Amino acid sequence: MEDTLKESSFNLADPENYYLRCKKKVRWSDQDGTAHVNNVQFARFIETSRIVFLHGIASNVRDLTTFFMIARVEIDYLAEMRVPGKVRASTQIGPTSVAFGHGILKGGHFTAVGHSVVVHIDRNQRRLSPINKGLHQDLLK
Repeated sequence: MEDTLKESSFNLADPENYYLRCKKKVRWSDQDGTAHVNNVQFARFIETSRIVFLHGIASNVRDLTTFFMIARVEIDYLAEMRVPGKVRASTQIGPTSVAFGHGILKGGHFTAVGHSVVVHIDRNQRRLSPINKGLHQDLLK
């Protein structure tokens, strides 16, 4: 697990490095008392992009004995975000582990970047489980 949690080497500053994109509408209820988007919403945008990716993989792999569980989330807030608008939450996948790089863009500008790591868990033993060859190849596609 130690290797899985190492800092990724993604270039998060380049929008072209993101191949999975989820568009989300920024809602009035996403604001806090200072009239900007609350930090929790940034985490939700990142979660959405990660889950969309993993559900796409899971639909191809019918292994119900294992699952992915979040082990780490890190967000760097780069700019204030206000309502209204739409954001694009994007995900990069690491080449040697299930480490994600995320970018949140509004109006073509980054408002946040982040990293998250998921670990592969055996459903019955509730312990780390090796990723099988087929799933590993699907993750790298």
